[in-house]
Amino acid sequence: MARTELSELKLPDFLESELAAGHPWVYRNHIPAQFEAATGSWVCAQAGRTKIWALWDNESQIALRVFSRNSPPSPELLFDRVQSAFELRQTLTPKRTAAYRLINGEGDGLPSIVVDIYGEYAVVVTYCAASKVLLPQLVDAITRSEE
Repeated sequence: MARTELSELKLPDFLESELAAGHPWVYRNHIPAQFEAATGSWVCAQAGRTKIWALWDNESQIALRVFSRNSPPSPELLFDRVQSAFELRQTLTPKRTAAYRLINGEGDGLPSIVVDIYGEYAVVVTYCAASKVLLPQLVDAITRSEE
């Protein structure tokens, strides 16, 4: 995850309980009108006492996709999420199965990203323009997890 200047954003306090409970998104209509950032940039947002680190998207009605509530995202965070998904799927997938879903977006802590495995191939689908900035690190994480 490329390190760039981290934008900061104050969100409405009424979002605090939803974000603290794990809601994975912030919709555009909850973003202050004057806020600007480039698609694919990281934003540190706060609603009340709840802080999130999220990926900003200028094109979607979902303006922020939450990746962390503990610290700024890093390549190791992405690797850890992919590794956890890989380990979980290994315990659930029959040995003779060569096709399965490795990453299921928000359920695996990687909003807007789906990865399906077909034999030795991985098919990656991103459901927003912002998540495309994560593709190089995602490919690296998938490759390292399967070693």
